[in-house]
Parts: sequence; structure tokens; C-alpha cells
Amino acid sequence: MNEKVTAWLRTAVPALWGTLLAWALAQWALPAPLTELLSSDVLVSALVALAVGAWYALWRWLEPRLPAFVVRLVLGSARTPTYAPTSADGVPDITSAAVPLFALGEPVRAVATGALGTVSTIWRDRTPLEYSVRTADGTFVYGPDDLERYTTVIDAG
Repeated sequence: MNEKVTAWLRTAVPALWGTLLAWALAQWALPAPLTELLSSDVLVSALVALAVGAWYALWRWLEPRLPAFVVRLVLGSARTPTYAPTSADGVPDITSAAVPLFALGEPVRAVATGALGTVSTIWRDRTPLEYSVRTADGTFVYGPDDLERYTTVIDAG
């Protein structure tokens, strides 16, 4: 699952749960003065937002203490998204090892051996970042310093 989908799920699913929680609380029989106070659309919207925020905060706190399937159910994904670091003006910082220097399918050359290939996998969860490169001789894993861009189209088979 890509980072945008993970981020969207981890926003939308807790919001849906928080809205459901606010709705469930609204089903309780409340005293008349409190019901009258809660008839304001602005206050109801604020309370729903508060319920969503409380739900998310609670489950983020519980997340490391629970099995992955429970986290997936309440937060939409058991994995937190990773974001590329940016400079002060919002431009992605391509000098950081957390940001892929090479794209999937990009033609590359191994610096040490001269082997030509294409990037087939980016291992984002590793530090430093690593790439699987498909060459005519097989698939090999390289670090970012072991590769350079190659401008000729490569058919790695």
C-alpha cells in the first residue's frame, strides 16, 4: 500500500470511528437542559471533532500495546506512513537518505561492477535506504552510494 493510501486510511478510519462514537453518545437519553444546549449545530460539530480527536489520541497511545489486526481495525492501517523530509520552503529534501534517490523502473549502473539494470524495489524501511536492481544476471540489492543514473534505456529481462 502506498504512503498516500496509508495516510488517508489513518485519517478517515479514525474519523469514522469518532463520528460513530459521537452518534452513539447522542443516542443516550439526556436531561432536557443538556439536550437544549446540544441543539446548537456549532456545538455539535465541535463535540464530534472532539470525539474524533479523543478517539485518535487514545488509539495512537494504545497502538504499540495491541496486535496489528486491532490497530488495522481502529486506525485503518497497522503501519504509519512515512513522509519525505522537506526544506523550510516545502521543497522535498533529496539529499536525505530517507528520500529515494532513484525511482522504480529507473535505469541505473552499479558503480563497482558497471552492471546495468533497473530499480525493481525501494526498501524504504531500511536505514540506509536500499534498492533491488534487476540486471541481466539477476536481482541484487544496493545502497544509494552504490548506484548511479544511467541514461540509456536498459532491457534487464
